[in-house]
Amino acid sequence: DAAIGELSASASTQSADEDNGMTIHGFLGTFHSTLYLPTSDEENDQPSVISIAPSSFSVGMFSWFPLYFPLREPMHVPSGASVSVHMWRKCGNDRVW
Repeated sequence: DAAIGELSASASTQSADEDNGMTIHGFLGTFHSTLYLPTSDEENDQPSVISIAPSSFSVGMFSWFPLYFPLREPMHVPSGASVSVHMWRKCGNDRVW
């Protein structure tokens, strides 16, 4: 188990459009979780996954929704630049906050 106050992190990088750049109004938070991987003796070699990420959405995941993190002021990113976002959360033996 994680020690009290340990941080777990997530990161994403996006490159701006080379012609126009981009304006960021906020960030979309989704999740993709691999519940377990198959063992070598299983016939079905696919991992068990649940996800609300657009690239791997699990059919029937209607009770989980993406989270939108708005920016107070829109941020212009010039053409050719990239943006990297890092978010953390504290985890403990008996809670996540």
